[in-house]
Amino acid sequence: MPPLDLDAPQLGEYVWHTFTADTTIPAESNAHRTHIEAAVAVHLPGLDWSGARILELGAYRHFTGHLLATDRGAACFVTDISAAALRDGRTQAQANGTEPRATLVVSDFHDLPFADNCFDVVFVASSVHHTRRPEVVLREMLRVVAPGGILVMANEPCARALCFHAFSCNRAGSLTPFEAALNDAELLPTLSSPFWGARPENLFGMVENDRIPLSLYMETFGQFGEVMERKLAEDALIGPLEHALLALTGYGEALRAQVRSLLRAAVAEAVERHGRTEQLLGYRLPTECDIHALTGTVATMIERRPVDDVVWQAEMFGAALSVVVRKNAGHRHASTSVFRREMEVESDELVRDRHGSDALAAGLALPLLPDLHSSDAGAALEPWFPREDWQWERNDIGVRSLANLKAQSRVEIAPGDTRRLLLIRYYATVTDARPYWVRILCADRVLDEQLIVLQESRLVRAWVPEGCAEIMVTITPMDNASMDMPWRIRIGVFQLFDAG
Repeated sequence: MPPLDLDAPQLGEYVWHTFTADTTIPAESNAHRTHIEAAVAVHLPGLDWSGARILELGAYRHFTGHLLATDRGAACFVTDISAAALRDGRTQAQANGTEPRATLVVSDFHDLPFADNCFDVVFVASSVHHTRRPEVVLREMLRVVAPGGILVMANEPCARALCFHAFSCNRAGSLTPFEAALNDAELLPTLSSPFWGARPENLFGMVENDRIPLSLYMETFGQFGEVMERKLAEDALIGPLEHALLALTGYGEALRAQVRSLLRAAVAEAVERHGRTEQLLGYRLPTECDIHALTGTVATMIERRPVDDVVWQAEMFGAALSVVVRKNAGHRHASTSVFRREMEVESDELVRDRHGSDALAAGLALPLLPDLHSSDAGAALEPWFPREDWQWERNDIGVRSLANLKAQSRVEIAPGDTRRLLLIRYYATVTDARPYWVRILCADRVLDEQLIVLQESRLVRAWVPEGCAEIMVTITPMDNASMDMPWRIRIGVFQLFDAG
């Protein structure tokens, strides 16, 4: 088994996907299916679906592959780093009247287990940006496309030059008043990120890479084939500030003075609304040095602006990229095997890298504690989560969790001979606008501590030292004053892994 890296972004993906209620899955799955079928109709009109191989990459809980396997008869493969997400996607397919016939494969998209040139269609949506090495992921996807086959990619963010990247904001339903005001003023894409909602992923150590240049996508595609379609969606990223910049003309210091004035006004509006909550969250604001640097970048781009160039505008303001790429023709791989290395098939037919291999996904295959999300009753968890410390809950949409009943709640584990990896996902509530600390301890050693200011999910990743037999979850008010402690957090994932 490979050694697990505490900072690996795949750990955040694994935990996030293990325990997430998402009501959009059926609609998104059907939309993805329509997207694939439309691309095939135009670019592979002669495709024999019954003999075709289709790969859905980074599928999360979507059951697009099951739809195509059942209705089109294609050999469909569905991948994600999280086995739980793949299994839930299969369950959702059944719940929505679709026979789950696709092959589920747990894999890391930096190192796909599939053979070269083996899929007629590879589909990916809103996943490539979850890496700091997009060129590796793009090459892996194109490697497994058959010559003459197509890569269908949807809704991947491209870098925006006009952005301070000052802080990672919340998702739409969780904006602070500060974020909401900036959103109403259409300034979030410039001050925070072109694609809002990165805070939850960043808290989980996941990657929300909104700085992938459009040129990197296009150059990589060009090395493997031809871009047949390209769409750059940027409407939501063009507001009053962007229109004001587009109206500017001129050169040199006169132009820079105009750009600087617009940027200073945007920052001033943010400064006026920046409050205590944002300070506790660590939301920084652009400095005068930041304004000066961005002024130079933006002014230079305006000076060099081509006439009505959509690529220039996407590079300046960002865009969501959707493409269809046809791979260059060549000799199709002669191997009849879909996989390029030995794989294991679990009892429910889920496929993953064999235990003991160097693949990262294999390191997450042997959890040491029961899966909370799969437990049907709290009594089964009591050997690890004592009843006097934890209350097992299942909500109306089937999400299972453990709520704390004390300020100090125990989790009892079997001591190990070596250190182990601890992953915890919990949802913290703030009912009285009072921040508090959540600390994870082994004996007197603090494994993790996080200040809770907003109601949101948090991730803990820590090394548990050898010999540890008890983990404590403690809650302490930031001001040390009296506060109701029970039911402050809901734990959805609490898992240990051998460190390797």
